[in-house]
Amino acid sequence: MVKATFMASVDLGGWRTNADCSVTLRSKDSARVELAVASGVWGAGASDEETHTWCPPAPALCLQRQVDPTVSAQGGQASCLLALLLLLLGGGMFPPPPSGLLGELCQHIDLHQDEFVQTLKEWVAVESDSIQPALHFRQEPFRMMAMTTDKRGIQGPGLSAGAGGRVLPDGQSLPIPPIILAELGNDPKKPTVCLYGHLDVQPAQESKGWLTDPYTLTEVDGKLYGRGSVDNKGPVLAWIHAVSAFRDLEQDLPVNFKFILEGMEEAGSVALEELIKKEKDRFFSSVDYIVISDNLWLSQTKPALTYGTRGNSYFQVEVRCRDQDFHSGTFGGILNEPMADLVALLGSLVDSSGHILIPGIYDQVAPLTEEEKKLYEAIEMDLGEYQNNSQVEKFLFDTKEEILMHLWRYPCLSIHGIEGAFDEPGTKTVIPGQVIGKFSIRLVPHMNMSVVEKQVKQHLEDVFSKRNISNRMAASMTLGLQPWIANINDMQYLAAKRAISRVFGTEPDMMRDGSTIPIAKMIQDLIQKSVMMLPLGAVDDGEHSQNEKINRWNYIEGSKLLAAFFLEIAKLHSGHLFPYAYKNEVTTPVFSRTPSWPPPLARPCHGAARCDALRGHADPGFGRGGSTPEVHGLEHGGDMATGPRTRPPPPSRSLDCTSTQRKSAQGDIGSHPHAAAQPSLALGSRPTAASPDPLPPGAEERVS
Repeated sequence: MVKATFMASVDLGGWRTNADCSVTLRSKDSARVELAVASGVWGAGASDEETHTWCPPAPALCLQRQVDPTVSAQGGQASCLLALLLLLLGGGMFPPPPSGLLGELCQHIDLHQDEFVQTLKEWVAVESDSIQPALHFRQEPFRMMAMTTDKRGIQGPGLSAGAGGRVLPDGQSLPIPPIILAELGNDPKKPTVCLYGHLDVQPAQESKGWLTDPYTLTEVDGKLYGRGSVDNKGPVLAWIHAVSAFRDLEQDLPVNFKFILEGMEEAGSVALEELIKKEKDRFFSSVDYIVISDNLWLSQTKPALTYGTRGNSYFQVEVRCRDQDFHSGTFGGILNEPMADLVALLGSLVDSSGHILIPGIYDQVAPLTEEEKKLYEAIEMDLGEYQNNSQVEKFLFDTKEEILMHLWRYPCLSIHGIEGAFDEPGTKTVIPGQVIGKFSIRLVPHMNMSVVEKQVKQHLEDVFSKRNISNRMAASMTLGLQPWIANINDMQYLAAKRAISRVFGTEPDMMRDGSTIPIAKMIQDLIQKSVMMLPLGAVDDGEHSQNEKINRWNYIEGSKLLAAFFLEIAKLHSGHLFPYAYKNEVTTPVFSRTPSWPPPLARPCHGAARCDALRGHADPGFGRGGSTPEVHGLEHGGDMATGPRTRPPPPSRSLDCTSTQRKSAQGDIGSHPHAAAQPSLALGSRPTAASPDPLPPGAEERVS
């Protein structure tokens, strides 16, 4: 343990005082830090010392500043402490909270953060696995969607569009959970923001690598572990908390807000496309901006905006001699073995440098522009850390820019496996009679999927024909998902940048995602409106992996970010004519009484051994970016003024899914021509147990 004391001169809104402060680094491994400030700084008459304790998002945040690896553990702690003191004294660790309306919203979110964590805990407890093809698993997505709608604050009719059943290859029929369409506000003078989110999750079992029960949200050192915590229940709740903050403070929400929440995203968003087409000219007709918060930052501490994803063309190539396998002693040496042919085909697809060998595959890739090149140069990424976290001895490329470009803007070909081959332990002298190779190509913008399919099939046929063999070959594309790209100069990207700057004090990383998120492209094409991906999770949150988590800091600060986004998009959308006054403000760095960054020390979890295991656990996922704490800048410029306003009292927080009238926070807005009774849940009645408010008061809901 290392402790340092110092005197700080603190300016609090016009009066200055000196405070005796101390900083304690408890553990080199956990980087648990305590800041103690004499409470005389908080107000006259106070005498007790106040202590704020937290654990940074990553245990090595301070320790990475230690340059000399030979420094002793005590020296390492001291250097970490020195770096921390520099941040504190520089005003970077505790930026002043925003003033005006945003300040009120942030304070409200801070005060209610334990309630928000409890709500997430109740959502995580629902095992809404949409992958497992069994009736008892399918009950949970239904329960999750019912929990979301059976809350206070939603009024409106239910619609049956989009519900139904799904027939599996084995003939089994499974019901599809409803898709929730909800809206709050219908003011034509305001922009309309629509959130897409999903409430289903990937399968998870404690026996398969989890250090805690995946469906019991467990907080350890400010990290909230649980399946769905970051993908996607936590981010969906953050949006809800942001909306509710306006309502709880009886402030007018500066935008009209709509939800589309589904329970089958992990299983391919069954029935979603049909619903969007049906509602294009109704529910979505007034939407101006669509936001998705279903991916991660590039680093552990720096926010990001995502403006593109790669597509995916998945192929199978089958080589067949006969239906039955052969004994290698009886037939080896006298026939063309399908496995040898398949290996030759797969080996012809890509070379050792990662270059795809299929003729013409790069012809449609857009050339790199100078403007785009600058985006890659501006991204903060610790290449050494990335390589260490990935446990790869050497990458194909040596620079940050080359690696990011080949992850994001260039296609890649990956070989995934061989079906029909012997892959079990032991020895088996068998010649497979037929084998199927599986590979995929990640597509980038401007690549035409049908052209790629033709190029791949032609290449395989050419290679196979040159072998001059009697076996039969057949290739097919089994999955085709288009790439997606957005215009980073769209208004909502500009608003999100401003919101990130206001809340986090830094510019975001402008990134693409090398994976495929088909919903972005589908919604953008169908609705013809701007789509933005606004991630809230850190790079090490491990979505789809064991020990999935979201940091309390990301969850709470993300809620503040979304509240700031509402204010910024309203301002930009209306060309500075939005009917709120803006005022100039000058702020002075002060110590925050209840800092939300870094997150507060976690509450004790049940089972000391599990807590210790989690604290020592290397979080899943690649640390694809630098983990240096970002210094929060000072707030300057305008904020929403909070002058006197006369507002109607909040509406009754009750749910009415049988009404044939659409209602909003402003009252009755007329009958909906397509209203219908909500479909009964085939798997049982809705739960009636009370749960925390997930949707904002006054929101209108429709189940589809």
